[in-house]
Amino acid sequence: MKRRDFIRATAAGALASSGGASLLLNACGGPTYKETDRKLVVLAFDGLDPTTLDRFMTNGRLPNFAELVAKSGMQRLETTNPAESSTAWVSLSTGLPPDDHGAFASVARKPEDYSLYRLPIEHRRGSWWPPWDGAAYESTNAVKAPAFWEKSALSGIRTVALRVPYAVPPPDVPGSFYLGGPGVPDATLGGGRYHFLSTNSKEAYRDDALLGGFAGVLELTEKDGRGTLFGPPGAGGEPAELPFEFVVQNPQVVDVLINGARTSLTSGVVSDLIPITFSVGRDEVRASASFYLISTEPEVRIYVSPMNFYPDEDVYRMSRPGDWASELLEKYQPYRTAGRALDTLGLVDGAMLKNVFGENFLRIFAERRKQLVGALADYSWNLFFHFDDSIEQIQHVFYRYAEADPRDPGVFLAYGDLLHKAYELADEVLGDVLDRAAQANADVVVLSAYGCSQVGSWFDPNAWLQENGYLTLYKDPKDLRPVFAYDDPRYFGRAFDGVDWPKTRAYSCGPGFIYLNQRGREGQGVIEDGDALKDEIAKRLTDAKHEGKRICAAVEPGEKVFPALTDETRPDMIVSLEPGYQVAGASRLGLTGPSVIAANDTFWTGGHATVNPSTVPAVFLAPPGLGKPKKVTDLASVILNYFGL
Repeated sequence: MKRRDFIRATAAGALASSGGASLLLNACGGPTYKETDRKLVVLAFDGLDPTTLDRFMTNGRLPNFAELVAKSGMQRLETTNPAESSTAWVSLSTGLPPDDHGAFASVARKPEDYSLYRLPIEHRRGSWWPPWDGAAYESTNAVKAPAFWEKSALSGIRTVALRVPYAVPPPDVPGSFYLGGPGVPDATLGGGRYHFLSTNSKEAYRDDALLGGFAGVLELTEKDGRGTLFGPPGAGGEPAELPFEFVVQNPQVVDVLINGARTSLTSGVVSDLIPITFSVGRDEVRASASFYLISTEPEVRIYVSPMNFYPDEDVYRMSRPGDWASELLEKYQPYRTAGRALDTLGLVDGAMLKNVFGENFLRIFAERRKQLVGALADYSWNLFFHFDDSIEQIQHVFYRYAEADPRDPGVFLAYGDLLHKAYELADEVLGDVLDRAAQANADVVVLSAYGCSQVGSWFDPNAWLQENGYLTLYKDPKDLRPVFAYDDPRYFGRAFDGVDWPKTRAYSCGPGFIYLNQRGREGQGVIEDGDALKDEIAKRLTDAKHEGKRICAAVEPGEKVFPALTDETRPDMIVSLEPGYQVAGASRLGLTGPSVIAANDTFWTGGHATVNPSTVPAVFLAPPGLGKPKKVTDLASVILNYFGL
């Protein structure tokens, strides 16, 4: 019997269990399920914003959301502080506050040497190759508390979960099915790195810094050329390189030859997922990506989307059972496996056009919708969870264009349609689920972990600390090294570039976290007693203004926000900003920018991570009687209580 067939056989039985803390096994080794007629579908739409949802429902664009709200009402829930993606979603799924589950920020620092590390998930190449333990690339997760979808399965509830956020490695519970979502890396072990390739070396290696991609120079001789793709890291940590060839057939068509296979790229058309195989040492790693021909004249320019690991448990284990990711591929056709498949940074960097981003979004959404509808019908479940981050990612780059601007109506026509489309497609998916749920006699819950706020200006805490005499640099901020490859851990060695530590009393990194440079805690600490200094900085930050308006909504002590964290880990102060402001990306990674406030002229116009949490509430839509939660940390118990757990 094949392993997959054995799993199906063990999932077929439905014997009563005590509903205790662990899933019992029957005499044949299969799971014992809790007898229940209750069925619940949880649709998690990342970034679903109550204000935007209200406006679009009023305009008649979201009939299924409107129907659900008419029956149950829309509850706005308190999100986490900070309202970062991983922090809020892990809090929602575990029912614990950030300082209890460990994912209190996406970036934190080690006080002994001021280096940065990521939370909650870090990726690395396995110790052995070939992979004796079944995975060549591995993830470690700082979150140890189980999510509600794991607790339900352990208690005997048939559970199917598609694209679970920040839950890799996925939980290994017999008889239940999990596919990883955000937290699953791309095939370079990054968070969604694209390629921008050009025959112009100055254009490829720009001075304005690529936030999240690989640059590469294409070599062209008449019509034939060569380029290089970068892939998974090898034994030394450097990405594997794959040379490829291309031929310019005419101004509209370029053929690319990768691993001996030829694909024609047509200008204006995003390719299907193209298989790519990298040689890593003596072994091979399969991946896939979409290509787009930007131009052939005066330069050949090619954009390559973030690469996806092939759904293969022997390379990167992204599902439980380990072969379920492959089974989804067989059942529902090719799909992107990278947790962050929508390439927002490529758009912000100018490495691709808006139509490329839009086309990839539509394809990715269609892949996920097909999986959702298919799995609802093809698998046995009592709890079905599905996560989609399309709304959040599109709000990040197009939130400014949610409404027409009379000063520039053309901008709205060019960009505003994608934000409307994201909500409309989510409404269509909700309609699919409501129809299926009616057939299965199931209830439907819709939720998010936070909303969205417009980013009009960037606030740089390190620049503010420098301007006010708390942080000292030994070189001009204009001379600091730019932020290349935001998702590249090798960058973290450049955190706090230029800081003169013996003359620095406070510094910032992460989502508005401020740390005192304390003697005995920090490697080069100078502050003995910081209570008076904290009060002074907090008051001055609270009073800080830009164009007559306050910048900071609150400056709270670290011990109040994160009482369970140790003094070495906990920030001394947490700054949350007024709507319209977000902490600058360079400051979040420990650099100091040239100005305290910078106007936002980029695509990245919607955020939630560093704004006052009260301005980006979460959304909860549920049948009457399911519960009246007040915070995102209440939702795990609400869902488990539905099954009497």
